[in-house]
This record gives sequence, C-alpha cells and structure tokens, in this order.
Amino acid sequence: NSSSLDVVEAVPTLETERVHQANTIDQKAIAELPIDRRDYLSFSLLAPGVSDSKAHADSNSYRVKQTPDSGLSFYGSNGRGNTINVDGGESNDAGGGVRTTVGQEAVREFQINRSNYTAEYGGSRGGVVNIVTKGGGNDIHGSAFGFFRHQGLDARNPFNLVLDSANNLTRVKPESQRQQFGATIGGPIAKDRTFFFLDYEQLRKRESGAVPILTD
Repeated sequence: NSSSLDVVEAVPTLETERVHQANTIDQKAIAELPIDRRDYLSFSLLAPGVSDSKAHADSNSYRVKQTPDSGLSFYGSNGRGNTINVDGGESNDAGGGVRTTVGQEAVREFQINRSNYTAEYGGSRGGVVNIVTKGGGNDIHGSAFGFFRHQGLDARNPFNLVLDSANNLTRVKPESQRQQFGATIGGPIAKDRTFFFLDYEQLRKRESGAVPILTD
C-alpha cells in the first residue's frame, strides 16, 4: 500500500460583493508589535491613508485646543468625523474624540474601515474603527503586565544645564517616574452558558523637565 499527501496553497477569494477598504489588526499583532503608551489605536497608523491628525495645521493652528479629536486622520480628514465602536456600541464623545474605556489587554482585535464602507456606518464622515473585546470561557485564564521607569536608571542629558547657587552651569537629571501596570482575568459563571472577563489598567506618571537659561 502507498499513500500520498498533496499540500495545495489556495489563493484567497476576493470579496467581489464589497468595495470597502478595510484592515484588521488581530490579537497577535496587538500583543507583539512595539508601541508607546499602550494606545492600541496607534496601530491604525499602519494602514494606508491613515495619519496622525494632531500633526495637521488645521488641528493645531485653526482650531480651539479644547476641541478633542480621535487622533486619526483618514485620507486627510481632521480626525473629528470618525466613529469608534466597541462590540457594536458607539464609543465617541460629543467632540469627536474617543472614550478610552477599554484597555489594550482587553482588546481581541479591531477593524479599520477607511473608505467605501457599508450603509450601516453612514453616520461617519471619516473612518470607522470596530473594536472587539475579549471574553471569558470555561477555563479561568488571565494575564498581568508591568512597565516601570525611574530617573535613577536613566542617563543624564548633556543639554540639561542649569545655573546653581554659585552661578555655575551644572548638569542635572530631572525627576522622571512612570509606572504602567494592569491585569486581566476571565472565566465561567455558568459553564457553557455565562462567562465573565475583567480588565484593569493604571498609569502613574510624575515627570519634570529642565529648561537651560544661559546668560553672559
């Protein structure tokens, strides 16, 4: 007797019935891609046509600073016409910003709809981001993380020069403390029927800067 195994790589079928432009950031990418401030929506900048709206002249020069935005510009928009959905419910504030109610550890994946999306998202003038959160299961599972920074472990900045009491230039190290930590836990309430998932995240930051003033 003989047997054979054929491995065939099939080309994925195009969605011929849809014309929307969208990208999905999955759980593996959220967990492994490097990121600052643990703001997972920053991964949206990896998609074509998406940029940082806070870098636009329209955002900084011709708008009042009290007006918030989502921070995401889709094809040149000002970042205030976007829609953020969490598990099907809107998570926008009155000014077009984002209610940061979901920590990064609780996000399973999110979809970035850039253009030509379906009529169900017709209330958006910019892009639409759909966030799907994690859930519990029959087994108890969880995670924990912690990121800590202290000025005692930082190098001195050679440009942080100030005048001391003797009117001499002295290099100083400004205070810099940052702790960001959190944990998640999920499990069953009623097996195969009802589950729970909890997420907690906190950021503590205490920083200062040195502004050198040179005189003659």
